[in-house]
Amino acid sequence: MMKEKDYSKFFSHLDLKDFRLTSARKALLDVLEHDHLTFKTILERLTEKGFSNVATLYNNLDFFVQNKVVMELKIDGEIYYDIANNNPNHNHDSHIHIVYKDKDKNPLYITETQEKSLFDVISSHPLFENEELEYIQMVVSVVKK
Repeated sequence: MMKEKDYSKFFSHLDLKDFRLTSARKALLDVLEHDHLTFKTILERLTEKGFSNVATLYNNLDFFVQNKVVMELKIDGEIYYDIANNNPNHNHDSHIHIVYKDKDKNPLYITETQEKSLFDVISSHPLFENEELEYIQMVVSVVKK
């Protein structure tokens, strides 16, 4: 018998008493778990899994974004969605993303850095010496040489 996947890591910061983890929400998390995707691509992948209701997707994405389960990334005028709480070096508010582009500046892929040292460099910068750093959100865009 196959063990049920544990989705609790995505919701550890929420009070779950009024929350239902439906099959459509599980499918959405599965699609987003390892990729940063546009709405269109998410819908295509969910349709392949048998979940093609656009309104349900909008509602689930909105719920997840409002509750900091999923975050929106605005890159070159396009919105990408990402699981917000799946990097051990940050909380659901802090992310450093890297957009890798081809020579024509078309996005090839988006990734999150796992480099704790980058978070440390930013948080220990003298600019923040007398401040409490609440979160770090950054998008770095690089073009392949």
